[in-house]
Amino acid sequence: PYVLCTSTIEVRKNHVTLLRAFARLVERDPSLPHRIAFAGGKWVGADEVFEEVNRLGLSSRFRYLGYADDLPALY
Repeated sequence: PYVLCTSTIEVRKNHVTLLRAFARLVERDPSLPHRIAFAGGKWVGADEVFEEVNRLGLSSRFRYLGYADDLPALY
């Protein structure tokens, strides 16, 4: 089970809010089996997004897939 976010990784897309919401779910139920995956190219502010993954302690549940040509396969 996973949560998939497909878009360029940039501050204006508000990935940080998604990460914080996911972290709250994990905090409420640590046995939650889900992981979170981002697919998309890096853009302005991407480093801030990845820093938030570490700050929230989500490294073991996070996967960056990079740019994806075949989105149907991911879905």
